Amino acid sequence: MLLMLDGSTPICEDIGRQLLCYGRRIPVHELETRINAVDADTIRCVSKRVFRNRPFAYTVVGRTSDWPGSKYIADSLR
Repeated sequence: MLLMLDGSTPICEDIGRQLLCYGRRIPVHELETRINAVDADTIRCVSKRVFRNRPFAYTVVGRTSDWPGSKYIADSLR
C-alpha cells in the first residue's frame, strides 16, 4: 500500500483522501496498527452489517460444483 506513494501526485492524493476521511494525516505507524487490528471477527461483523437484508452478487473462479448457492450465503449473513 505504501509502495504506491512513489511520486508527488499519489502522495498529494493520499494526503487529500486522508484529510477528507479523517480530518488529519494518518501517520504510517497508526495505519499499520489499524490494518493489523483487522481480524476474522471484524470482517464477519462488517460483512453482516453491509450485506444483511440486501441483494448482493458474487463471483466464483474455478470449479463451482461444491460452492454453496446464493440462498445459503445470504442465510449465513443473517
